Amino acid sequence: MTDLGAKEAKLDVRTLTTWGGKEFMALPEETVRLLGCRSFEQFCSTLRALLDPAFCPFCPRQYDPALDLAPHLRGRWWLRKNAFPRPGTQHMSLIIPWEHVEDIQKLTAEDWIWIGRLFSYAVDKLGLPGGGLASRFGDAHYHSGTIQHLHFNVIVPVPESGQDCFVPLSDNHEVRFESRLSLFLHGEELKRRGGPDWLFSKESIASTRV
Repeated sequence: MTDLGAKEAKLDVRTLTTWGGKEFMALPEETVRLLGCRSFEQFCSTLRALLDPAFCPFCPRQYDPALDLAPHLRGRWWLRKNAFPRPGTQHMSLIIPWEHVEDIQKLTAEDWIWIGRLFSYAVDKLGLPGGGLASRFGDAHYHSGTIQHLHFNVIVPVPESGQDCFVPLSDNHEVRFESRLSLFLHGEELKRRGGPDWLFSKESIASTRV
């Protein structure tokens, strides 16, 4: 593994929750991505990728065939099961570029054809009755996303659930307070388990993989 000392200092989980609401836009983008994590497993996966890009959960090194919803169509892009579906959904999947891409403006006409092909497959072959296709891009302060690797969300809600079902683009102050509390608790749990040494252990990678 590469020397992560500088990045560990920047992302020290003991200091990530010392800010107030007015300082949100001044937070490092890495911190904002960690605030979007809804579970300890997602927190560990996101933090690992931020500390070492080789652990990006959507890159080929982390490919898990069990999550591939259309292996016969995998190529420039692929269709993947969402490991962290939101409450109020009956289906959530992801359309992801095989190679690491972060800038949506770098997509080519061929990329958009791939996105359309996989989306059509999801709707037709997975029997999706309706829903939405959404993607976040750019600065995480504006969209609350956790993973830098560009991806598109295919979402089918449960209409009668009574819960909002969407890909958040900005969190209100109440949600940010809850996110800050969750981040603190995730940081404490990581510290209890052994900190960065545990985070990059085989046990951690296997149990918190997304």
